[in-house]
Parts: sequence; C-alpha cells; structure tokens
Amino acid sequence: MPKALSVVLTIAIAWQLVQLTWMLLEPPVEADNVPIVASTAAANRPKGVDVQAIVNAKLFGAAQTATPVAGPAPETQLNLVLSAVFAADDPAKGLAIIGESAQQTKVYSVGDTIRSGTRLHAVYPDRVILDRGGALETLALPKRNLVAAVRPPPPRQPNRVVENLRRVAETNPTAFAEIVRPQPVFANGVQRGYRVYPGRNRQQFARLGLQPGDLVLAINGTPLDDPQRGMEIFNTIGTSDSVQVTIERSGQTQDVTLNMAQISVPDADNVPPRDGRPRGGPQQGALPSPDQ
Repeated sequence: MPKALSVVLTIAIAWQLVQLTWMLLEPPVEADNVPIVASTAAANRPKGVDVQAIVNAKLFGAAQTATPVAGPAPETQLNLVLSAVFAADDPAKGLAIIGESAQQTKVYSVGDTIRSGTRLHAVYPDRVILDRGGALETLALPKRNLVAAVRPPPPRQPNRVVENLRRVAETNPTAFAEIVRPQPVFANGVQRGYRVYPGRNRQQFARLGLQPGDLVLAINGTPLDDPQRGMEIFNTIGTSDSVQVTIERSGQTQDVTLNMAQISVPDADNVPPRDGRPRGGPQQGALPSPDQ
C-alpha cells in the first residue's frame, strides 16, 4: 500500500473515533426542551359537539306554553238580586231577571248593562256571570228548596209550526222574547206573576190571544209566585202545542188557552244562531210600556 494512502486512512479512522467519543460524552437532550409542533391531522380534527346549540335550534319545534286555566269567578259584592234565569246550552244566550231587590227587577240579555260599568256576561241554570270593569264576578240564584220541574203536557198531534218553534227556541233561546216580554209583578213582597207585553213581533203576540198588560198568574195550573221557578215555568209556553194560562185582565181573572199553532214562524233550518240579544228589544233590559 502506498504510504500516502495509509496516512489518509489513519486520519479518517482517527476522526471517526473522535466523533464517537463526543457522542458518548454529550449529555442527553431533555424532553421538556424539545419544541412540540402540532400536526396537521390534529389541527384538522373536528371540535366536540355543542349540545346547547342543538337545543337552542329547536329542531322539533318550540314547546307550547300551557295556557293558565282561569279560576271560578268570585261572588260579586254588588247589591243585586238574581230572581230568575232562562239559561240555554250556550251561556252567551239567555235571559236573567236582576234587580236591587226582588221587587225592583228587569229582564236582561247577555251584553246588557245592568248598572254603570257592569254588564251581563253569561247565563247559567243556577247563576249569572257579571263583567264588572273587565273582572268577572258571580251572581247566584238564592239558595232555597226547589219544587220539581213542571213539564208541559205532551202534544196531542205533531204540528210543524210547533216543531219549528221548538227548533228555533233551541237555536236562539231568546226568539220567544221577540213575541212575549214578561215583567214580574209583586204585591206586598210576594210575586203574583208576570205582566206580558208584545215584543218586536206584535202580530204574533196578538195571535196568541193575549193583550198588552195581561197579568199571567198561572200556567197549566201552576202558580207563578216563585221568582226562581216562575221564569222557567213561563218559558214552557214556547215549547208546547197549547198552554192553559190563568190571567188577570181589567181586574177580572180568566183562563185562556194559548194555541201555539196560531204563530207563524220561519223554518228553523233557515234561522241562524244569534248572539242572544233580541232584535229591536229595549235597551238595558227595560220592557215596553203598556202604551207602546
């Protein structure tokens, strides 16, 4: 081997030995000093699911808020007396006899003003609801022992006119009030009966055989001396073929048979339901005077 080549190999081997020695003597690099580089894969990883965002999105629609149920209307503190009611299936239709005393009463329809700031709101079989400045209050019938309901005698023969009248009365319970308007009459604090006047339909009133100012004392032998039951009995007139009434006319008492077939009424199928207020009726429950 040439001498020059031997020298080069010797130097190369010596250099490798020096490098190996330095590697063995150099202290290891601590892990804490090594910079951490975020990988691209970690950066592209999707974030966690935001549950609250899903809830706020209301994917299945907003929950309906339950409507609070109004409690019963409290008893009114007004100085009023409910003498009788004519209730229908719809509380917004009906009549009520109300006054400051049993001797000072008027007939009111739903919506009529009873006194300033107070209107009749609804009529039920045992009470009425008053609207007093936007607040609902209850005026109940006096608590007393009630006699059994008086049923009118069954019709002897079917009659289309009477059937129409029944159906009209069911559709619009105040329809009969357009023919007859009753006014309770008291004597010495006791009800005697109902003085009747024609309603809007004066011709139908006359066909019944009644005269303005007649005092109806009894119907089918049942006295009308109970304010609470009297109105209910009185309204059986509108659902019977014929009714036997005892009246006082010009100071004389006499019996009159009211033939409901004498009344011409429209076909019940053509009579739409109404809001319970008699057409052309007196305002605020006032009844026609005898000279009207």
